[in-house]
Amino acid sequence: MLRRVAAALGLAAVAIAACGPTGGAGGAIFEGDGFRVRVPDGWQALATDPHDWRGGQTIAFISTQALEPQCDGAGVSNCRTPVEALDDGSQLVWWVTTNCAGAGCTLPDGERLLVGGREARRIERTGLCDDLAATSEAAYVVAVSPQRLDAIVTCANDPSASIQAQLQGLIDSVDWRTP
Repeated sequence: MLRRVAAALGLAAVAIAACGPTGGAGGAIFEGDGFRVRVPDGWQALATDPHDWRGGQTIAFISTQALEPQCDGAGVSNCRTPVEALDDGSQLVWWVTTNCAGAGCTLPDGERLLVGGREARRIERTGLCDDLAATSEAAYVVAVSPQRLDAIVTCANDPSASIQAQLQGLIDSVDWRTP
């Protein structure tokens, strides 16, 4: 009898482990500045040095197309966009962070939701996608902590329903690494 129980528990443990995250069909885990996210297969992710980007707040890009930062040479704040333009059917995530205090950490008006268990707002326009030939743009502005807001800006150029579903899976997979 004890052998059957032990065997059943062993099988249950194997089944539960198989449900955990893997790098297979679900994509690879990308570790960013204070967050972790599952990147869909076929997408690219790039951690950035915020000081290289205008505004000094860009910390990551995740995209269905090759990332080719458009920079004006070496030096601080010389990079403008992560690609020259969005390819047809492509999706880009432009991750921006800011440290703030008090009223400066107030979320904007927008659709209320949770991203990775943190309070967030979804808004339609930020202007980051304007130079990329994007057909749509949205941003998920997240209260990461009382002193940090992140904007997960999504730029798209007529993505398929499959790409849109992959983007939603990426957003749903956000795991904050900050208290």
